[in-house]
Amino acid sequence: NEDPDVATSLETNAPPAKVNDGVASEDGGTNEITVAESGDETGEDAGDGMMTYFAGMLVSLLTFAFLAARDVGQLTGNRVAKGFYDKSARSEKADLYEEAEQLWADGAFVECIDKLREYNSLYPGEYHAHKRIAEVYENDLASYRAAAMEYEEILQMDLQPKRWGWAAIHLCNLYSGKLGETEKALELLRRVAEECADTTPGEKARDRLAKIDSL
Repeated sequence: NEDPDVATSLETNAPPAKVNDGVASEDGGTNEITVAESGDETGEDAGDGMMTYFAGMLVSLLTFAFLAARDVGQLTGNRVAKGFYDKSARSEKADLYEEAEQLWADGAFVECIDKLREYNSLYPGEYHAHKRIAEVYENDLASYRAAAMEYEEILQMDLQPKRWGWAAIHLCNLYSGKLGETEKALELLRRVAEECADTTPGEKARDRLAKIDSL
């Protein structure tokens, strides 16, 4: 039999007791032993965890927004810079050609040709600049051989059939007229009639050849 005077020690999951060290109350009561409240501490820990979670989410969102804004800013800046550069390049190109035309208007035909050749060196393959040089040689300087050479250079360019055909027709006129080179004119006319058959210059070349053959 167990000794009734010996208290049996039992395991418990209850939180540790909290001793009230205060002086006994006047009504004769003894020091109170109370159980510590653990619910408040658990609630505080949960609240701290939620605050940490939301703070992390906020930092992540702010970081993402910053990076997105930076990328958009860089893209917009690059587009603006490219547009400004393209506009500036077009403006310089137009200004150079206008300088040549102003020289022509002032009667400085040789200087006009020099400026157009400078234009061609910077912007190669510009048909209209080569054609303008040929026109100045022919109409303003009466240098028909130089004009013919310029048209010959034009025919070496990669042009649409219609444009190529008109340049060739004009060269035919120089050959057969001012330069008196009939055979070269006929040979070039045949090329236009054959290579530009579906264009207006091709039709014109065929008509002229037909008239020559009928003589």
